[in-house]
Amino acid sequence: MNKNEEGRVGLWRGFRVAAVATAAIGLLACSATTMVTSWKAPGASKVTVKKVLVLGVSNTDSLRRTYEDDFASELSKLGYLAVASYNWVPDASKIDEGALAARIKAEGVTNVLVTRLVGKKEVTTITAPTYAGVGYGPGYYGGWGSYYGYGYSTMVSPGYAITNDVVTLETNFYDASKATDALVWSGQTETTLSPSDAAGSKIASVIQAVVYNMRAKGVI
Repeated sequence: MNKNEEGRVGLWRGFRVAAVATAAIGLLACSATTMVTSWKAPGASKVTVKKVLVLGVSNTDSLRRTYEDDFASELSKLGYLAVASYNWVPDASKIDEGALAARIKAEGVTNVLVTRLVGKKEVTTITAPTYAGVGYGPGYYGGWGSYYGYGYSTMVSPGYAITNDVVTLETNFYDASKATDALVWSGQTETTLSPSDAAGSKIASVIQAVVYNMRAKGVI
């Protein structure tokens, strides 16, 4: 292989490396929800769970409806009856706790699940540039193609900074038959949202993390 051919190989290698680096940035920005802490009441069991009322606390009605519908759907797949609370209380700012409690009893709801925002912070991740030689030797100075290709082939990553929002949600699962000491399970999740993420785009990952932990703990 002559020096010009080496240069072209190096050039295309550089393009491929740049593409891989770009894909890595995209994957980092789409990291999944993680369960950071959870608790289960001693003696709690899924045996008594039959019908669940899902309450999502949000100032955005569309997000509330989507969250409640999706969570109710997930519970239905597991064999439970589930109700999205907006069907009973369309305006979340005007919940009559007494009236809702009466309907919970009348409708045979055994458990209530409530999710709310408890924290939000910005996190910036900085990745420094990395370089790697390919062993061409001084010969790569012989032509512009070989020199240009060598420049790309040695630049594994140009380095980058990403600033994302990390949202912390708390989900509590209550025994609807009790007025006090009703908490059965509680967990906090962290979800990373990139600037390009649409509102509600990570709802599914939150629900999956919560349901997985609740099943692992034996509460559903």
